[in-house]
Formats: sequence, C-alpha cells, structure tokens
Amino acid sequence: MAQLPYIVYGTITDSNGSAVSGATVWLRNETTNEKIYTSTDSNGKYELDAANLASGYLDSDYFTIYCNNANEYNEASYLFSAGTHSVSLTLAAITDSDLIYYCTVQDVWDELGNKTSSDVSAKRVVKAIQRAESVIEEETRMAWRSVTVTDEYYDFNQYTGWKSAEQIGSINQIDRHDHYNAAFNDSIKLTHKPIVSVTHLYTNSAGESSADSWTLRTEQSGSAGDFIIYKSEGVIRFVNNYPEYGKRKMKITYVYGHSTVPKAVEHLTILLAKSFILRSKMDEDGFDGISGISVDGLSINSGREAVLKNLQEDIERAWRSVGTFNSHII
Repeated sequence: MAQLPYIVYGTITDSNGSAVSGATVWLRNETTNEKIYTSTDSNGKYELDAANLASGYLDSDYFTIYCNNANEYNEASYLFSAGTHSVSLTLAAITDSDLIYYCTVQDVWDELGNKTSSDVSAKRVVKAIQRAESVIEEETRMAWRSVTVTDEYYDFNQYTGWKSAEQIGSINQIDRHDHYNAAFNDSIKLTHKPIVSVTHLYTNSAGESSADSWTLRTEQSGSAGDFIIYKSEGVIRFVNNYPEYGKRKMKITYVYGHSTVPKAVEHLTILLAKSFILRSKMDEDGFDGISGISVDGLSINSGREAVLKNLQEDIERAWRSVGTFNSHII
C-alpha cells in the first residue's frame, strides 16, 4: 500500500566540522529492521524518503539515521510520531581503546589483506571484534581486561562447595563428609577468574522460604576476617562464618581479568573477527553458490569454500593455543 512521503534530510560533517561528500547515509526502521540508503552530495547533504522502505512505516515506529565514513561514525534515533524530518550528524572517530580490547581495527584490516576503511568500515570491524571478544570470554570464563561483576549469587551445597586441603589437614579423618553438612565445605569457585579484588561478599542466613538476610563478610587480613581469596584459581575459602547449605547463600561483587593480552588471544580474536565479516556477506549470497563474495571493497572471487575452510582450521588451532577444550563452530 502506498504511503505519503516522509522525507528525512540533513548534513553530514566529519569530526573537524567539514562537510562529507559521497558518504553513505542509512535510514533504518527499528521495528522492521528494513533500511534504505543514499549518498551525500558535494555539500554533505542527504535526503531519504521513509515511504521507500519495503514495509513503509507506522506512527509507532522508531527510525535510526546512521553514517559510516572512513574511521568515523555517528547515529541518531527518534520516534516517527515526533515528526522529526531534519537529522544532521557530526561524525566522531572510532577509537580502539574505547570499544575493543584484544586487538585493533588495523589488525583485522591487515588480516583481510591489507584493507583499509575505504574497503571495510571501521564500525563493521569493531562490531566483529566485539563479538569475537564476547565469544572468547564466554567460552573461557576469563577476560584479558578489567571486568566488574555485581552481586553474583551462589548456592552453597555439595556440588558448588568442597573441603579444602587445609581443612582436611585440620581433622583426624580423611573420608568424604562434604555431602552431609556445610561444616565440611569451606571453598567455592567463582564463575570467572582470575580475581583482581573482591568489593564485597555477603552470606545469607535466611531459609529458602524466608526473606533474604544478608551479612557482610570481610577478607582475612592476617589477624581477622572471614575468607581468603585464591586469585589465580578464582576460589574463595572461608576461615570463619561459613555459608549455610542452601540456595542463594552467598552474593559477591568482584573484579576479574588479566592485565595483558597474550598473543594467542590476540590472534584468535583477529581470526574470529575476520570469519564473522566474511561469513556475514556469505550469508547474504547463500551458502551453496560458487560465486565470489564481496564486503565493500574486499572480494573473494573463487574457491570461497576452501578459503573459509582454511580459516576455520586456523581458528580451531588458535582455540587450542588459548587452552579451551570445548567445541567451537563459527
């Protein structure tokens, strides 16, 4: 059904305030994820008509105007019913340090065959690196940056806690009792490691059907305290005021992560980002075809299955170098 024109227009300027000519400007309907685009003229001006979206628009839809140009990007979103028609953007440089941690945009451009922002936009590369970093952190339960986890809850039972070597040495029997009573369990492993610091740790004395009753516990400092931190293992060992058995018996806020990025992690991040970029375009073209694929100025004109197969083998070797034992299908 034809709709009335809904013209959105504006000017694109770079971070220096100069008009950007020939930049691609997109209008995306956030409800349908449909989008249209145009290029700026010599004065940096653009004009788009939302009526040209495949499904048109509704008064309740949100629109986003966004633009990549070289290593700069910006976007603006608004509700259609607000009646906005003029949207101008001042682009800002995409800086590695603010958005990604394990490699740089240039690293991925180099891996793609010495490409530049004119071939594959920095914004697209950053998103691929962010996805790669997320996959690595989820699989390894580690981070090579500083990450804060707020109020992470733990059950304390025979499956989550265990008897430490120190406790075994303090009693006259070696047989296993930790499945009977929490008094025999004094250690629990956190979800992530290594631990940098513990901001606060609470134990819960309430029963499962009662309101939580949290008590703050303190780190053992040589003369007093309730727990010891084994930072590299990500383990908390209680020396006093052990958690009771049950659900939601401990909550903790802590910081974890490594201070430097190993070369193996850097390499894996680069390969995963490269794979995400190439496969995203291959998905558009179809998995079964034999035609080449192209991402902006980056092209693989023949034998794409062999190229991606070799890339997958490189990724699997990189995973082994990082040290995970899980299966990874990218």
